[in-house]
Amino acid sequence: MTTQFKSTSNKGFLWNLMLEADVFGGVQPSKKQSVVEIFESVINDVSINNTGNLIEMNKAVITNVNNQLNPLRETINEKSKMQEPPKLVTSSEISANRQEQFSDNLSERQREFDSIMVAKKPEEVDFSDKEKEEKPIGSDMDDILAKMMARRQQQIKQVMSEQDTGAAQNWINNEGSGTNAGPPTLQIGEKVATESVVEVKEKPRVTFEETIKEINTSENTGFLELFKTKEKTIDRKRIMDKINKIEENIYQLNDLVSDLKSELD
Repeated sequence: MTTQFKSTSNKGFLWNLMLEADVFGGVQPSKKQSVVEIFESVINDVSINNTGNLIEMNKAVITNVNNQLNPLRETINEKSKMQEPPKLVTSSEISANRQEQFSDNLSERQREFDSIMVAKKPEEVDFSDKEKEEKPIGSDMDDILAKMMARRQQQIKQVMSEQDTGAAQNWINNEGSGTNAGPPTLQIGEKVATESVVEVKEKPRVTFEETIKEINTSENTGFLELFKTKEKTIDRKRIMDKINKIEENIYQLNDLVSDLKSELD
């Protein structure tokens, strides 16, 4: 029993227990070495003189250490003593103090309970645009529709201006006969007249005249070939596709205008 009582684990247990019970309260930190010496001395005295069980011996240690520390506590500042609340003496004072503490604890618990049970009301959400107020469409709808129609017409004119609609219509009316109904086109260089070349019959002699005539004729023909224009061919399917696309855009615009008017109504 004595070995277990004086073991390091039991000493640590007693030391921590006295710390929790504030046995060392009022003792200056500079007196720590004296406190350790008192603690070890009490352990030795109890192990020799006390024959009880471990619990009784530990109680004796705590009591003796507390009593022997009183001389060390006498150095406490008198000012700190004056700041201590007056000790309760009578039973009525003790009872009143307990009731006051109970009431304070009850009020604190009630506030905690209310904060948990009562849901905090969220702040009101403001969906208004504070920076810029939007004006209702109202009478501006006619102006909006007019601008949309004008913009659409401008787009259609731009598309139509890029197409040769007259040639396309003439080609359609001719039912694809392949003849060009437009103004006649001058075909330059198809035939080259050579009336200016006069054949002179002379006595046979060495001459380069015929060679020169042949060269001149071939050069003129080749040069005029550069000015020939090919017959313009029209892609009927491509033009019809574009016309259909324009009509489709117009239908979509009409549907959009109808939807906007129905929403305003």
